[in-house]
Amino acid sequence: MPATGTPGMMITGVPTMEGVYVFTVRVTDSLGYTATREFTMTVKPSKTVTSGAAAE
Repeated sequence: MPATGTPGMMITGVPTMEGVYVFTVRVTDSLGYTATREFTMTVKPSKTVTSGAAAE
């Protein structure tokens, strides 16, 4: 990502499996300095939504 990038970047997508996922993000600035941080993300099962015919 160029130095002019947005500081509030997001991870996006649709999870396909529930579980606990650990990942590491590493960033490097224009001077070569780096920072690393580990994150844990929990994906829970999706909720089922049902609809039926409305009562008359």
